[in-house]
Amino acid sequence: MKPTTINCPCGYGNNLGPESKTCPICGLNLEPLHRIHSLPAGYFELGRDCYEQKDFIKARQYFSTYLSLSDDPVPELFDYLGLSSLGAKDYEAAVKYLKTAVEKNPGNQETNKALNDLERNKIMKRWQQGIVASLLIILPVCCIAFILLTGRGKNEIKRLENIITVKNEMINSKSVQAPKSDLAIHAKTSASLVYHVRPGETLSLISYSIYGTDKKWDLIFNANKDKITDPDILDAQSSIIIPLAAESLQH
Repeated sequence: MKPTTINCPCGYGNNLGPESKTCPICGLNLEPLHRIHSLPAGYFELGRDCYEQKDFIKARQYFSTYLSLSDDPVPELFDYLGLSSLGAKDYEAAVKYLKTAVEKNPGNQETNKALNDLERNKIMKRWQQGIVASLLIILPVCCIAFILLTGRGKNEIKRLENIITVKNEMINSKSVQAPKSDLAIHAKTSASLVYHVRPGETLSLISYSIYGTDKKWDLIFNANKDKITDPDILDAQSSIIIPLAAESLQH
């Protein structure tokens, strides 16, 4: 960094460097003025030392102080400010200073690369925020839909299981002969017999067991209207009449 020069207050001694202790025209002591004017340069040097030591927070503080004190800051100041802000993870300040640095010195490849990376990361961050926001909306909807579909699926499975259970009972009733004692025939006439209902039996199952088909449950129902109100609900151990006209028992 070039040594700072000052102008003597007398108006005749101009561009006097640090080596000029007094004004060659009026003889004024210039050392206090040199110290004051050297302050910004000192902060700049301190900032550059901290930057090289990767103490980016302190470096940015010294560079910012230099910027506030200097009337004509050096062009590379904004490069240092931008890169120091980037190292301190102050990305908004980094973008601001790096843009200024690129405007003042477009040929600096390091500054251009850092600015491009920041802009790219900024775009990616916006995409990520958009994706997260979308997921926050979509996931609850999917969870609700899953719960509804799962509940409906369970109901459908339960319904199918009940149908399969009834079919299996009907098949078992056909393939396995019931013991004569289970028929519990207490009285027999030419047209009917008395049957004791077993737990879990329905008119369809009894029809299948007696007639070989579940389609004739209504014959039993019509013969027992005084005892049966629902063909699918029978009282266990109750006695019902089984019509036998023109039919044969399946044993």
